[in-house]
Amino acid sequence: MSSPNKASTASDEDDKQAKHLPTSSLLDVLTPPTGYIVDRALCSAYSGQCAVLVAMLAAMIRQGTAEGKGSSDLALARALQRLKDRVHFLVQHGRLIGPRSASPILNMLDRFVVPVKYDERTASWHPKVCIVRCVNRSSAKAKPVWRLWIGSRNFTKDESWDMALSLTGEADGKGDELAGVNSITGLLAQQAGVEAQWMEALKELGTVRWQVPAGLRIDKLTLFTHEDLTRDLEPVPANARSVLAVSPFLDEWGVSNLLRLLPPATDPLKKLRLISTAACLSEMAKKHQCTLARYNLRSLPESSQDDQPEELVEPSNDGSDAGADVAESRGLHAKFIWIETPKRGELRLGSTNLTRRGWKQNAEVLAIVSVALPGGDYSEQLRSGLKAFDDFCSEYELGEEEAIPDDEIRRQREFDGERPGAPP
Repeated sequence: MSSPNKASTASDEDDKQAKHLPTSSLLDVLTPPTGYIVDRALCSAYSGQCAVLVAMLAAMIRQGTAEGKGSSDLALARALQRLKDRVHFLVQHGRLIGPRSASPILNMLDRFVVPVKYDERTASWHPKVCIVRCVNRSSAKAKPVWRLWIGSRNFTKDESWDMALSLTGEADGKGDELAGVNSITGLLAQQAGVEAQWMEALKELGTVRWQVPAGLRIDKLTLFTHEDLTRDLEPVPANARSVLAVSPFLDEWGVSNLLRLLPPATDPLKKLRLISTAACLSEMAKKHQCTLARYNLRSLPESSQDDQPEELVEPSNDGSDAGADVAESRGLHAKFIWIETPKRGELRLGSTNLTRRGWKQNAEVLAIVSVALPGGDYSEQLRSGLKAFDDFCSEYELGEEEAIPDDEIRRQREFDGERPGAPP
């Protein structure tokens, strides 16, 4: 499992905090084991940059560095030749960002990219997930190796804190069976229009057993599409003693519904902890201060990227997730809910922001992981890392000026709804 982590350019204090959790980059996940080659892969995100897709392809043929540097045109040409029709990147239509000056090789990336045409006025293609099959290049008898990555980041360059689940499995190997992987892979293959190419691989995937660290249990893996109408935030266990929610983008539906899902016996003085960006909390406080006041609010310090021009996408008012992803690129990608009970912890992570759009409309990916408490070294590292991340954030205090109390807004809505000719 990768962690909230900073790139190597972060400050010494950031690096110190990052070491509390075991970390791995997305490129590490995509790099095949020694002696193996990538046979096929499906990779999904909301948005992407061509340079990052190049680095991902280069990693699949074991070229370039862990930071994605050193991927020469020759390395990319080899990747394009070897991986053509085997690797597909699914991104929201219109969210692939090209370089300022295109090269012939970069122009060939379109054979790998599948634009998903969700109408962003109502929903976005937003799952961040990769599934990779690797085969031994010298022995046909060697068992195929599979890699799974479920995270929060896009295929873009940034230094944001992130949380992801990364697992390795082997066909007919030892480990845990994870039924949800088949469904996720099947949906990705269907969306990419490559079901026929993945038919045999999907059969094999049913035999794969995954190496899950001791003390961890994978309870749920799922990919929601905009057609899944029954999905929703899940209730908090009745014996929960603490809840931490992290999301770079919030709305009133998200923060209100999380409170409603608390057990009835929850001590009102024991507030949930909510971490977001200072900009998001400030905007939310203008209309929903009373709801936010029921949380212990914390904000992530400003990222070094805040002083850099944004090259991805500008904030959008068209109902899309572009504005949210701009905010994420400035310090925070991680989206998760961590719940502690006396004997277990529950980590709900994936691509979903704490918003109605994320939980009710978008295509999103979700993993629910159960952690034994107290557990082995990994469990303790996880708890220590989460605490370090929480401690790294600053307390966010709600201001009294400019804020409109939630009750006043509700009364105004009720009044507007009773007026003749008022909109429904």
